[in-house]
Amino acid sequence: VLSRVSPVAEAETDKAAPSADPRLRFVEMVQQRLNEANRMGEEYTLTLFDLSASNFGSCEPATLQSFFSTVHHTLESCSVRQNSAAPLHDRAFGVVHDNTVTAVSVQAKLADVVKQFGGKVKGANLKMHTASLEMDDKSLSAEDIGKALNFIISGFMRDGSQFAIKSLAEGAKVAVEDTLVRVRNFRKMIKGDRLVFLYQPMVNIHTGGVLAYEAFGRISHDKGYFNPSQIIPFATDVGVIGEFDLIAVQKALATMNAAADISTLASIAVNVSGTSLGNPAFYHALLKILEQNKPMLARLVLEITDAARIYNLDEARRLLARIKRLGVRLSLDDFGSGGAAFDILKILPVDFVKIDSSYIFNAREKRGRSVLRALTGLTHDLGMTSIAECVEDSHMMAILKDVGIDYAQGYFFAPPALDAARRIKYYKEHLKTADQTAAE
Repeated sequence: VLSRVSPVAEAETDKAAPSADPRLRFVEMVQQRLNEANRMGEEYTLTLFDLSASNFGSCEPATLQSFFSTVHHTLESCSVRQNSAAPLHDRAFGVVHDNTVTAVSVQAKLADVVKQFGGKVKGANLKMHTASLEMDDKSLSAEDIGKALNFIISGFMRDGSQFAIKSLAEGAKVAVEDTLVRVRNFRKMIKGDRLVFLYQPMVNIHTGGVLAYEAFGRISHDKGYFNPSQIIPFATDVGVIGEFDLIAVQKALATMNAAADISTLASIAVNVSGTSLGNPAFYHALLKILEQNKPMLARLVLEITDAARIYNLDEARRLLARIKRLGVRLSLDDFGSGGAAFDILKILPVDFVKIDSSYIFNAREKRGRSVLRALTGLTHDLGMTSIAECVEDSHMMAILKDVGIDYAQGYFFAPPALDAARRIKYYKEHLKTADQTAAE
């Protein structure tokens, strides 16, 4: 049965910055306990607690850490084998308990801890939301349980006061229904006129000329755009990232062919996910689109994102080589992030290598600059062109020249914009600024 604890005190919301998400570990723990309950004929309950809408006043970091440690230990003492409680993030927790411990008693113990803390810290005003769910459904697969738990946790963290799911089985059902609705809406958006491109130049750091304009896909919404961090992970998780990538390539080719929004001299770089490239159906559909647009292919760059998701690099090399023979140039995005980065660079037949922004930022320090110089030298030794991303100022440009980077992309030159590729521009003034900074 669903149960909630009323807020301990009314307060203005003071949400903390999110920390690394530990939900995977929590989901694995809950799955283990559910298997155990089914095997032993026990009935377990999952109870979630969220304190992220609290104002912690003038609390010292050490005191706050001690408080959350006490919360965790209190929940552990109520949990199965006293080791079945875990954080969902730094201010929310979940606990699995058996029927000898009621949800109400767990909530009461935690409410006491919260009240004691609230009385000690000046200005503290705490809110606590909680919900309990039955874990008695034996028909769910491990995959269904994982999806249900992730959906349940997301819904609870979004608004614990309105959370109304009562069991894992109900969570799984609602998650499936919600996903289907979101997939339908997603397809409508990308197949309609709501998918637009914002263009950002990749600039030669010696001449100021533009190699290509990266086309950032955005879905228009209420006079703005959906954040890509809200779109791409969802599309990947539910298996429609390939559809998004194909439509993006088609739109880029159509835009180049129409020559209304971009210069006839401009090349366009379009992102294609490594997940998509691992799908034979996607590859064949992509090849068909490219073969129908051969006059435009010399101006097209396919930028491979999430290359670590390509499960068969040798097959990908063969397929990408065929695409290159059509005249398309290839770029590897975020080199250095994810797994098997050097194998990817060694195997895939790319023309350009975009070095991950973490190496660019770290190059402000001596050791980081040495690493960036080594990576740049490696790309050149392999006959590839190096590109630095997220370049923000003239000081960074001076560093890039020092280590031998070929091209740079970032807000130092221009933010992504609808009309950025409409007229070819040389960024010589920006280079002069960078040279002046280097001379100072």
